[in-house]
Amino acid sequence: MAGSKIVKCELVSKDSHPVNNRELTIHNIKPGFLVSSKVSKVLENGIEVSFLGGFTGTVFVDHLDRPNPSSYKLAEKLTARIVSVDPST
Repeated sequence: MAGSKIVKCELVSKDSHPVNNRELTIHNIKPGFLVSSKVSKVLENGIEVSFLGGFTGTVFVDHLDRPNPSSYKLAEKLTARIVSVDPST
């Protein structure tokens, strides 16, 4: 993304201590966070990724660096930005 700025995000608890992966819930994850992820499924309209020890998300084709989702391999490591969070799923 031209002109974008990468900001390191660290999750902190209410008492200002860093949150480890065991304390993460869907409510701690906010749009804008960058996460290390792995491709878990290749879909017709994008890819599914897993991140932070058990969360999954869908990256639709219009947000992918490569126009063809089939060019991604299972277990390929990627950096992803959280765009939205749906705690109901």
